[in-house]
Amino acid sequence: MEDEVTKHKAIISNNEAYAIIRAILCLYSVNKTEEFKNSANEKTMGPVLKKAFGLSDEQYNEISEKILEYSTEEITISELQLRYAWKDNHPIYKSKAFKDPDGHTKWQKKEFQDIKKLLKDPSLLDLNTKLQLNEKNNNNNNNNENNLKPSIQDVFNITLKKHTIEKSNGGKDNIHIGYKILVNAFLQYSSQEVYREDRQHPIKSSLLKSNDLFNLGLLPEFTWILNEYSILYGIRDFYRLLVIFDVLTTRFDDNLNQLNLLSNCFKKLQSIRKLIQNNETIDGSGGSNGINLNNQNDFITEDENDLFNKISSNLFNNLLIRIGNYRICFTPNQVEKLPQRQSQHYQRLIKSIPLTFALNLMKYIVDELFSDLIDFQSVLKKAIIEANEKEYIRSMEHLEALYNGQLNSNYQQIFLLSKVINDIIDKWFDWEIYYFDLSFSEFLKLNNNQNNNNNQNNNNQKIHLEIIFETFSNFINKSVLNIYKRYSNEEHTVRNSKSGKLEAAPWITCLFSELIPSLVKYNEIVFGLFKKKPIPLEGEISFLTGQFILNRISILNTNIKHLIKHQEWKPNGKGVFHSSCPIDFFEFLTQCYSGIQSLEIKLSIPSNPMTRSFGTNLGDTFLFFVKGIRAVILEDLPIDQQKIISNVIDNAISNQVTPKQLFQTLVENVRLPKLSSYNITERMCLQINDIEQSRGLLLDFDDKYNNIFRNSLNELFTTLKDHWNCLLTYYVYKMNCYIKPIIQSISLSLNDNSTSNYTKELSNFIEINLSLSNKKLQANLFPVLLKRLFQSIVNNMLEIILPPNKKNYNKMVVEKSLSNFKGLMDELTKVFHGEGDKTSSYFELTLDDYTRIKKVIELYSFEPQQLIEFHKILLRSHSKSIITENEISNSNNLLDESFTIMIFKRSESKEIDNYLKNSNK
Repeated sequence: MEDEVTKHKAIISNNEAYAIIRAILCLYSVNKTEEFKNSANEKTMGPVLKKAFGLSDEQYNEISEKILEYSTEEITISELQLRYAWKDNHPIYKSKAFKDPDGHTKWQKKEFQDIKKLLKDPSLLDLNTKLQLNEKNNNNNNNNENNLKPSIQDVFNITLKKHTIEKSNGGKDNIHIGYKILVNAFLQYSSQEVYREDRQHPIKSSLLKSNDLFNLGLLPEFTWILNEYSILYGIRDFYRLLVIFDVLTTRFDDNLNQLNLLSNCFKKLQSIRKLIQNNETIDGSGGSNGINLNNQNDFITEDENDLFNKISSNLFNNLLIRIGNYRICFTPNQVEKLPQRQSQHYQRLIKSIPLTFALNLMKYIVDELFSDLIDFQSVLKKAIIEANEKEYIRSMEHLEALYNGQLNSNYQQIFLLSKVINDIIDKWFDWEIYYFDLSFSEFLKLNNNQNNNNNQNNNNQKIHLEIIFETFSNFINKSVLNIYKRYSNEEHTVRNSKSGKLEAAPWITCLFSELIPSLVKYNEIVFGLFKKKPIPLEGEISFLTGQFILNRISILNTNIKHLIKHQEWKPNGKGVFHSSCPIDFFEFLTQCYSGIQSLEIKLSIPSNPMTRSFGTNLGDTFLFFVKGIRAVILEDLPIDQQKIISNVIDNAISNQVTPKQLFQTLVENVRLPKLSSYNITERMCLQINDIEQSRGLLLDFDDKYNNIFRNSLNELFTTLKDHWNCLLTYYVYKMNCYIKPIIQSISLSLNDNSTSNYTKELSNFIEINLSLSNKKLQANLFPVLLKRLFQSIVNNMLEIILPPNKKNYNKMVVEKSLSNFKGLMDELTKVFHGEGDKTSSYFELTLDDYTRIKKVIELYSFEPQQLIEFHKILLRSHSKSIITENEISNSNNLLDESFTIMIFKRSESKEIDNYLKNSNK
């Protein structure tokens, strides 16, 4: 158990032990006012002292009990005796310690006066006689030790000595060090810290709000102990201030309260130094900072003077370090709206900020102590440069760590530089201009009364903002040069591993999308302030301008999805509807063009090569736009089906296949799932209108911007047309997925009622879709849809009555189909060729296919000989070449179809069989 207690005992130095004992002794002083009688006593403050130094109960009780064994008045007398004995050999106030030859004598005289006053015994005119008398009395009563007057040394030897380690002075007592120990211990206790001699982190802010430079914001009881200690042991005001000055400097922070205290403390110490140097007295009215020297002479030793200079130098260095990181240290946590820069309110505000206090204090230290050693303006300028160099490097390192592993090494160097420049522009410039500049500029202005050297004029007339921009510009120009050295021989384009197409290298895209806009903006800001552009964009940068268009196109492409996703429906002003997408697309296209044109102007590039190049490289962009619209059209299908249809369409365009071939490919390769509707929707019409609308907008755009597309215009027109052409074929295919099963049902229907119902269902479906398409599709698109739809219906009927695979021919099925198709043909005639209907104006478009299906149905009614003669006539007409190309196509169909019908009827007719044999068929 004893070992456990010992483990928690504090190990303290000799000086700390003496300080503790003397602090307890002060609690028994008879000098207490009524205010402190109930609070500055051992009962109240004992536990606080114990906790402040981390003493165990055993340690503290040892001291307290030992002091109480004696009369505290007698211990005080012993301490005064010790103080008197030190008058010739004081640890601090030695004869050789004073610069003034009479300094030690003056101090001795003042010490003697203070000691007599503290003894409060008018008869003690000769302290030495009294002390000798006490010694004689003590010798006569040496059998009774209680009659001896114990000293603090005695209390120490009996109590704390066994708990101490000798850290300095060979174990000798040092009253002044004890005072410093108490100040530190009381401050640490008030900050809820465990006492430590070398503590350096900032003091609790609540202790810095007091104007009492001797005691800061300590408890009144602590303040009383320190004051009593100072009176009893002759701790002069200069030393007390020096202790506080040292603590505030050692535990430095740049908050406003601490800077204010440091400034007041330095000024007061310097004031005392000057007054003593001039053999003047310090005015007792100077108590505005909690200090009153009571018209008494203070004394400063050479050591104290050196210590003051050393602390002041340390403080200056602390402040210089903060100035070297001023943006981190002095930027407010919360951005507040500053008043107008020229207003008096703004001037007052800036003068009250911590940065201004710090600069004022630095200048005051230099002016008072180091004016021959330090050129403050040069030091300040160097600190500003170093601060911004470190900020630049710190920002770059932060971004490197932030994006570590996330960036392509091909463009990382460019991207990081652009981000640093953006930080400079977005995070730092406003603070520099509206917050820091006025503070710094006041101290960077040259004082002509003090400096007349021309070189100094040239160096120091540069105001703060010029130093900032010059520092950043030097770093940026070096970085730009490094980028040029690295990328001047890099490939501008790379081949996409998936598509095989050439595209911009990542670094060139990053250069023009990220870095150049940042450099241009940086130049604009500096030019607005100083009428010069620090970053030359010709030379290292302009060699890459030809590729900048690829960046603009890339941005355009990334926005197409957004435009399509947020499209709205509105008329084009001519009664035809389309979505807002083409308009938005070309508006953004215009913005991109304007951006390139603007950069071209800023970089002073002649002959507009960038805008021209922009126009000739937009093919993929329009393709991306069209595919985006196509994706919306197909979005009612499963993803797999969307991909298959998209691939079929892309291959059809690439291989330049006909619409009929594309339709057949869709039939063979695509199996649509069961859909809720196979109708053409208004949205499908409007989206395909978008593609055609874009062709008109493309022409307008090209005319407006001086034919920037040149020879590529026709290619773009073809790209757009190919896609709406293929999508119309897909629309027909989608409707056919509904139509074909109905035609098959009609062909196999066994009674007139079901045949009529199926026919009416098909007729209604076709009418609905044609009516909607006729109203919603652009005028040049509807005829194409109508013709292809009719062709698909005819082909469905022909597949049944003329099956491609002759083995699938079934006489009964064909005969039933021919019978049932008569009613269907009547309905198709009404739908597609009906008088008074708008579709009747497109009669010619469907005439060939209409004639063809009618003729095939008729051929089945021919007698064998009649069929043979018809076939012979077709053969003769081909051989004479007396018909048109279109007639040849129709004739070829009929020739093949009549021949196919003869094949089907061969087994039923010897005439047909003999004819085919003679024809070697």
